[in-house]
Amino acid sequence: MGLLKESRTLSWEETQATKMELKKRGAKYFAEVFKAVGSTRAGEFLWGEELEQLLVARVGTNFVLFVGAGVIIDALSNDQTCPFNINIEYSRYMVETTPKCPYAPKFKALVQVEQHMEERRTKLEKTLSNLFGGAVFPLFLPCFPLLGSSTAFGSGTLSVDAWEHGWASEFKNTPMNAVPEDLKPEVITGNHFEDCLRLAQTPSFKVTRSEHFPDFAITPHRRFHNFTYNIRERKKKPLHLSIPPARINRPNEEASVANTPPVVIDSMGQGMGCCCLQITMQSESLTEARLLYDNIGAICPLLLFLTMATSTVSGTLTETSTRWEIISASVDCRTETETHIKKSRYSSIDLYVSNLPPSLYAIYNDIEPPLEPEVLSILEKEGVDQPLANHIASLYIRDPVLCYEDSTPREDFENIQSSNWRSMRLKSPKIDDLSAGGWLVEVRPMEIQPTSFENAAYSIFVVLFSRMVLSLNMTFYLPISKVDENFTTANTPQTIPQTTDEWLHYEEIQKFWYRENIFDMGPPVIKYGTIKEIFLGTGEYCGIVGAVEKYLNEYTDQDTRELNTKYLQFIKERVSGKKMSVATYLRSFVAAHPAYQGDARIPQEVSNDLVQDLLSITQNNTPEYLNRK
Repeated sequence: MGLLKESRTLSWEETQATKMELKKRGAKYFAEVFKAVGSTRAGEFLWGEELEQLLVARVGTNFVLFVGAGVIIDALSNDQTCPFNINIEYSRYMVETTPKCPYAPKFKALVQVEQHMEERRTKLEKTLSNLFGGAVFPLFLPCFPLLGSSTAFGSGTLSVDAWEHGWASEFKNTPMNAVPEDLKPEVITGNHFEDCLRLAQTPSFKVTRSEHFPDFAITPHRRFHNFTYNIRERKKKPLHLSIPPARINRPNEEASVANTPPVVIDSMGQGMGCCCLQITMQSESLTEARLLYDNIGAICPLLLFLTMATSTVSGTLTETSTRWEIISASVDCRTETETHIKKSRYSSIDLYVSNLPPSLYAIYNDIEPPLEPEVLSILEKEGVDQPLANHIASLYIRDPVLCYEDSTPREDFENIQSSNWRSMRLKSPKIDDLSAGGWLVEVRPMEIQPTSFENAAYSIFVVLFSRMVLSLNMTFYLPISKVDENFTTANTPQTIPQTTDEWLHYEEIQKFWYRENIFDMGPPVIKYGTIKEIFLGTGEYCGIVGAVEKYLNEYTDQDTRELNTKYLQFIKERVSGKKMSVATYLRSFVAAHPAYQGDARIPQEVSNDLVQDLLSITQNNTPEYLNRK
């Protein structure tokens, strides 16, 4: 979500004129934090999770995205009985929920996670039902199947033909020169449901400059509108990503996608309008935070692969399986002259941050990302150690794309930090409120799953992995170049399957780079293996799950192990191929639907049935729907 203020935002021209001064103030602030708390210890390990979800409305027989997040957020924020926090996100049809208080460090707290997630879901559903008469629901899916198509938000009172004509022509209007001051809807009748649907009837594309994502779908806060506008201004040309349709046939028929156009991503909203599952952990020290950042960073592509759930985009079955490439392209503001910057603002990590022996630092940090020289100089002069100084300087190679008129030094630092959307994020304490907590590590690659059970299982696994790394002094470091390769592999198969059976097989045979000598702090022994081999082991290598079980056997009692058995068993079944990914489940559902024509297109009827199926899966809260038949 990032920093949200009601202060005036600087124009793009003002932002450009002040960007270097902002970077220097931010770097000096971080150096102050480092000197003040770099060697101190926090009270204890605490953690929490963030669940993002879509809002969908049933309008007649159709499900559409519902741009009423503000209404439900206002209602629950003013509800003293609400047991969780709810926040806005980039898109007006998204909400984020988090626990009211962080989870305790004790192992028995892990068994509360699924229960807390279910309590949040049921409270959210009940409040939505009360507000909108049972017509609006939370959908736990990264991407609405029709997002990017003209029917994603419905057509209001217009006919579909009239609506699509307006959609196709409106984006050609002359773009505005700046984001307007007043972003609130002009007409409020008191009927929140009708008000929200009415917004979709008259789309404009002046801010997004997109053919696929309208202005009204952006949350009406200047942060999000200015991000959208300024990223386009900085890039100096339209955003564009083309995703091929998947060649998936109907049962016993040939697939035919010759006349199916690729999915086009041309807006920030098509990426930032996707949902994820994130984990934030408070470490007991900066040293521990660095170790978690590095070791989890090395397995982030594997977490993305396990949770992949984005195979239905813009009314099309896609060759890709995750939101990763979509979001990366949607916020890529690099200009044509910035070829030295190899990645988008949304990407995998560039550098490890721990103090490693020079020989190992060179092995692992092998891609040599560009660093902001003035920021690096400030940090070095202020005594920030080289790995951490390099990390911050690699973030500050990016320009700010949003500035507030009255920003503080801490906000200047967060400006750049929070607009680098990497697979991991290292978050510093607040120097003006050191009692608020210690160094935080945010785990960012995972996709939201349809059930609380799945989201709890992946959350608990990440926490157990983290405690294991610290307790058993284990290492999962890989060269960053191998981590980058793994991200590409996690998003797109090396050979594109053409049937649902082939997609199932692909999940079993897709290979990734991994470290075999996880109990040895020396140079890595790098292997290439399947997700099953990496997690369950092969030969003398015990696998990640085997290592977690070893940790539990040494550090927990039998009752604790038994309470968490079902979650580890689920992970075992996912990596062994007994359970398919959500992405493959979506493909299988669409391909088996009577209305599917074998051309990768997802008609409204298929989308409606898929959404209804997912809502039922969420209610049932069991992962059995993923079982291989």
